[in-house]
Amino acid sequence: MSKKESAQTINKLFLIGNGLDLALGLKTSYTDFMFWLLKKQLLEAAENFGRQEAPKPYRGRFIEVFGEYEPLTIFGYSSNELFDILFKENYGEIPNKIESADNLQDLLSVVKTYKISIQPKFANSLFTSIYSQCNAGWVNIEETYFVLLKSILNDKRNVSITDLNSELETITDYLQQYLLELEIDLPSNIVDQFFKQFASQIIPDEIINNKKDYSKIVNGHLYFLNFNYTEALSIILSKSGKEFNDYTINNIHGSFEFDEPIIFGYGDEMDEDYKKIENLRDNDFLKHIKSFRYFQNKNYRDLLRFLNSNSFQVCVYGHSCDISDRIMLNEIFEHENCVSVKVYFYRDKDGNPDFTNKTMNISRHFNSNKLMRQKIVEFNPDNEIPQIK
Repeated sequence: MSKKESAQTINKLFLIGNGLDLALGLKTSYTDFMFWLLKKQLLEAAENFGRQEAPKPYRGRFIEVFGEYEPLTIFGYSSNELFDILFKENYGEIPNKIESADNLQDLLSVVKTYKISIQPKFANSLFTSIYSQCNAGWVNIEETYFVLLKSILNDKRNVSITDLNSELETITDYLQQYLLELEIDLPSNIVDQFFKQFASQIIPDEIINNKKDYSKIVNGHLYFLNFNYTEALSIILSKSGKEFNDYTINNIHGSFEFDEPIIFGYGDEMDEDYKKIENLRDNDFLKHIKSFRYFQNKNYRDLLRFLNSNSFQVCVYGHSCDISDRIMLNEIFEHENCVSVKVYFYRDKDGNPDFTNKTMNISRHFNSNKLMRQKIVEFNPDNEIPQIK
C-alpha cells in the first residue's frame, strides 16, 4: 500500500462565532447592540419634545413619553422628574450629551450625571432584565429569555409567555436592523492570517483514537458552521485562493446575505426544566426553542449529513460554546466521527487568553467527562485568533 493510500482523510468543522466578528473590530456584542438601541430610543424621544411647544405623547417600543408633568418611561422604568430634567430645562444640552456618547457606559454615565431617576415599573419584562445587565456590564439576551421563560413555567413571574415571546421578537427585529447597518472593511493582511489557520494541517498528536491509525493525515473538506448573522466570513473566504475551493458555509442561524430568517432564541434541551416545558402541551413555550426554528430550512439536516459523512476535527473559532446552543454542540462534540476538538483563542484587554474558560464552556456539552478529556486538544500559542488592534 502506498504512502498516499495509507493516509487518513479528516474533514475540519469550524464553529464560527461572534468572536470572529469582534476580532475584526465589528461592534456585534449584545452590549454594542443595547447601546445602539438605548441611544436610538432616547434621541427619538428628545427629538419629539424638541419639535413642539406642547408635545404629543411619544410612544416607542421601549420608551413612552407622556405630558409635561406625566411620567417618562424608559425600558420599563419611570421617573416623574425626567421630563423637566431631560427635555425642558436642559433640552439643548442633554440630547448633545446623548449623541456624543461612544459606548454604553458613557450613555449610562449621562443618565447618572443628570440625575435621571430610574425605578422599576415593568419588573417582569425581558427588556427590564437586559437593561439591568447593562448596568452590570454583562448582557446575554438569549440566556435571559430562557431564564424568564423558566420563571413563568415555575409560576415565579407575573407575565405571560405570549408577552415574553412578543418582546423577544421585537428585540430580534431591532437586532436585525442594527446588524444591517454595520460596515465591514477587512484589511488584506489579517485575511491572510485567517487563511493560514483555516488551512493548517491536522497533526497526529491532536487525535487520541484506538480504532484507526491516524499517523498520516490528509486534510479533507472544510465545513464552516457559521453562527453569525454578518457577511464577514463570506467576505474572508471570497478572497481565498485555490486551496479554499473545497469548503462549505452553513449559516445555521440564518443569513441577511441570502435573505434567510434569523434564528434567535434558546437551544438548551438538556436543561432539567425542559421536560416540564414539553409536558405543558403549550406550544408558546416552545416557539423560540432553536430546535423548532431549525425546521425552517435545510441547514441543520445538512450539518447532520456532514457529521455522518466522515471523520472530522472540530475547530472552535470565535464561538463562546455557551449553553444557548447546547443541544447542537453536544451532538457535534460527542459524535462518533468527531476525532478531536481544537480551540482557537483570543486575548482579553489584559492580554490573558480565554482558552481555559472556553474549555470549561465546552465541557458542559459533554455527557462523558472521559470523552471530553480525550477530545479537547491542549493549549497551543499558535492557535491565537488574529485581531485587529
